[in-house]
Amino acid sequence: LSASGLGRVQTTLLFKVVGVSCLYLMVFFKTYLNFHPLILLIPIFVLRTSMMNSTGPLQQSLLMDFVPREVRARWKSLDAVSGFGWSGSAAIGGWLSDRFDYTYTFLITAIVQSIGIGVWTLLLPLVPRNERPRHDALLKEEKIKRSSAP
Repeated sequence: LSASGLGRVQTTLLFKVVGVSCLYLMVFFKTYLNFHPLILLIPIFVLRTSMMNSTGPLQQSLLMDFVPREVRARWKSLDAVSGFGWSGSAAIGGWLSDRFDYTYTFLITAIVQSIGIGVWTLLLPLVPRNERPRHDALLKEEKIKRSSAP
């Protein structure tokens, strides 16, 4: 989608919105989905997981393209440290599931991810929708240099 002109941020937002919507479906239609797990619950879960996890390369490309070279390692390290959150959130999620229900955990996750989508929307005015490949930009720059040279 990104290559078709939708843009990296727009594609990421679209996939995240679909993924979070699937999570909300799993919360609000729990009773119905429990009776039809093979037909509905499993496909919704697989779609949700696929959509949420498939944007990683786009996110990394945005990080590498828009963070200055001097501080990329710092931002990449921060991104790696955020992966530790998986461990803590899994422990808290297990405790919440035992205490309440798994849908409670899904609801909290959906709310947090919805807030994350809101943060992602802040990138819309900052990142151009239609980006030329760097190779084309370099060729054009070289052509301009040649034409202006005496």
